[in-house]
Amino acid sequence: MSFIKCVNKPYNDKNDLKRMVYYVCDKPNMVDYKIFGANILDKDSAIRSMNRVKKYFNKCDGKQLYHIIISIYPSKYTEFDTKKILARYVMNEVGFFIAKMGYQNVAAVHAKKRIDYGVLGVQEENVHVHFIINSVSAINGHKLTNIKTFLNKIKCFANNNDLLYGININGIYLQ
Repeated sequence: MSFIKCVNKPYNDKNDLKRMVYYVCDKPNMVDYKIFGANILDKDSAIRSMNRVKKYFNKCDGKQLYHIIISIYPSKYTEFDTKKILARYVMNEVGFFIAKMGYQNVAAVHAKKRIDYGVLGVQEENVHVHFIINSVSAINGHKLTNIKTFLNKIKCFANNNDLLYGININGIYLQ
């Protein structure tokens, strides 16, 4: 089953935003990344855009970002490439949803496949989506402080749209 978690680190350093955006976008197992609600020219433009929002609303101190991960495990029988397609879909849907709530974010799909050719021939697949979310709303300057409520909104959105269990695209159910 898929799940959503928030990485519980302070991220209080002003360089954490840049460090985390580059961390999720430049990993060797990164499949795709997108920028939502910020300048989409490139990663640096998105980071500058997020920092401008903080500066405009005078909220430069404290927590700089939130790091959310959605793991894609709809079924153990799902093909690896299908999981990557599902992860891209989740990235787009959830990224736009977070941006509609007013929070700029950068999302990246990571996919790793490890095969152990031992006796059992175990195959380990890890497909997940990272979201690096600005801690300040671009709409009203509200500093995101209640991450549990925020995560519940994302979970409700994902559950209502069947994002965590599989998706229905043009009558074809991917799970």
